[in-house]
Amino acid sequence: MNGVVMYLRLSEMRGKEIVNVGDATRLGRVGDSDLTIDPQTGEIAEILVPLDKGLLNIGHRRQIGIPWKAVVRIGPDLMIVKVE
Repeated sequence: MNGVVMYLRLSEMRGKEIVNVGDATRLGRVGDSDLTIDPQTGEIAEILVPLDKGLLNIGHRRQIGIPWKAVVRIGPDLMIVKVE
């Protein structure tokens, strides 16, 4: 996030809503998402946000990959991202 070092526990990020700053759409919640980790650096590469859920949260899910570089700001309730 713009060269700023920020320390958050995953549990603190869990309830945050992910919002696209470009069109103000809600994309989902961090707690429902998966993270892709770069195996060489150990850093978060992207957030995989589900667009729909299968029956009982089981089954194939469509998802959108948001690069970690697209995270603009993390606030008390929101994670703001900039995606096209």
